[in-house]
Amino acid sequence: MKSFDVPRHSHLTGLINHVRQATDEERPSAVGRALGSLIPTISESLRATPIESVKWSQPFATNDWWRNVWERLGVANLGDLATVGPALAQTRGVGRAKVLILLQDLVDMAEGNRKKVGSAGRRARSIEIIRTSLHAIETGPAAPHPYLVQALFHALIDVMPPELLQRDVKEIPWSHEWCYTSRIWEELGIAVVADLDTLAFDLSRVRGIGRGKVATIARDLIFLSPELHTQVGSGDRRHRVDDRNGSSSRRTAQPGRRQGSLVGAIDRFTELLSPRERDILRRRLGWRYDRKPEKLRTLAEAHGVSQERIRQIENQVRKRLLNLLRLRQLPETLRETMSSLPEPADLATAIACRPAEFRGMMDVWRPLASLLARDGGPYLCEDRFHEGQVVVSTKPCPRRVASAARTPRASDAETPLRCPSATTSSVF
Repeated sequence: MKSFDVPRHSHLTGLINHVRQATDEERPSAVGRALGSLIPTISESLRATPIESVKWSQPFATNDWWRNVWERLGVANLGDLATVGPALAQTRGVGRAKVLILLQDLVDMAEGNRKKVGSAGRRARSIEIIRTSLHAIETGPAAPHPYLVQALFHALIDVMPPELLQRDVKEIPWSHEWCYTSRIWEELGIAVVADLDTLAFDLSRVRGIGRGKVATIARDLIFLSPELHTQVGSGDRRHRVDDRNGSSSRRTAQPGRRQGSLVGAIDRFTELLSPRERDILRRRLGWRYDRKPEKLRTLAEAHGVSQERIRQIENQVRKRLLNLLRLRQLPETLRETMSSLPEPADLATAIACRPAEFRGMMDVWRPLASLLARDGGPYLCEDRFHEGQVVVSTKPCPRRVASAARTPRASDAETPLRCPSATTSSVF
């Protein structure tokens, strides 16, 4: 049995670390020592607080199941926790994750910084909960514990940007087709992303919702926020199986990814796709593809499926990308930038006005032009009279820039990038 003597300079943090590192056999002793040391350091007024009135950071600590646990252990107020550590750790359903969350809350109370921790400290706590809960779900049993799922989404909703919380769940660019076709959203009453905070427990108990789908929903929400994606980690080394063709793949981060731009968001989106979807996005839509987009027949032969199946996958990917453009508000931001510029405006000039949002667009303007055209503009067009200059216009076919030296013939007028909304013979 290892010793649990805690260095004085890191007493409170050391208590949690010992519980985290303890084996299953050592955990009851570690939890007993941690609670026995923590509770006396909490103020007397807090120790007298009834256990059902304690403001725990996670909602699972206040439900009926926990009330029954406290009643069986004889815990009436917070101070009673000092003597029930070993029994609590041996209670069925109380695992390491729940114990660590309770201990961290007690540490905050002991240090008196629950109200002083500030938004940065709370965010760091939530990020750590997301990281550990997501890892536990992805590496745990096929049916994750509902309380673990609840803790994950409670922390996730707490740190997500407010503008994303009110988005319709059907508008999120999910990486799994199930998220679009499932009726569970309606059956559970989940209309917007914020509803997952209170309904995650019910979601996890639905038949057929396992660790894979829970992790997919969480990962898809995380990647929508560049800052959150960076802090939590992309999970790009995790092993995933493509359930369509049975092949396995590893998500690898693309070099030179631009985290703060729309281009970076689409690059992160590609990590969530299956190998087949990613190949179609690249070779059919032209994302990060230097050559001319390929035909349906070529991709069908490469993947051993029909041309119709390739077309279906392409439309699904397009739909997700359009949702991503709307979530990132690219059309509105582009129109706002153009409002102060002559039309048609030079795309390079528009990009310079919005370095954070538009960075990297010159490298991938062709597939973006196709997506924007399908969404009704603004349109990105190539001006052949000015060395292939890319211009932005509110019209599908902008005329030649007014400063041109000559009036072009009808056959010379520049045409927009070929796309479904512009020409029926498009390859995009």
